Amino acid sequence: HEHHTARVVSLGMISGVLIFAGILIAFQQGKLSDELGLMSIAGLGGSAVAVIMSWVVPPLFAATFSVGSDAAESPVESVAQIWFTQTVMTMAILELAALANLTSVMLEHSQYSLAAAGVPAVVMMLRFPTASRLRTWLQLRQQNSGAV
Repeated sequence: HEHHTARVVSLGMISGVLIFAGILIAFQQGKLSDELGLMSIAGLGGSAVAVIMSWVVPPLFAATFSVGSDAAESPVESVAQIWFTQTVMTMAILELAALANLTSVMLEHSQYSLAAAGVPAVVMMLRFPTASRLRTWLQLRQQNSGAV
């Protein structure tokens, strides 16, 4: 159940970025500049930081949860909710970077901002939650903690 919900949420987040990018590209009519403004510079750095943070922060956050702490939940349900939370956090970090860069495209009309928005958007697509990724995550979690 959590796997399907994670897929729907991730798809919505990716779609939002792609739709916003498509609208901006349509309105720019190919008139993007090659100037590197302050927002573009910040966006390039922000995208790099976001990609790194998307690998580091969600697992750190997930490590703070204890499995089976709620008596009403089974350990499997708890682990699935941890995976779901970690997945959504990953997508949210990347989505923020993409949308911030797209806002920069809107304001500065920089092709560099468009490219900087594309990086986290592509990473979002590459990290789309699949059943095999969930199985791998569960196996690694079991190996590392002996849980589930």
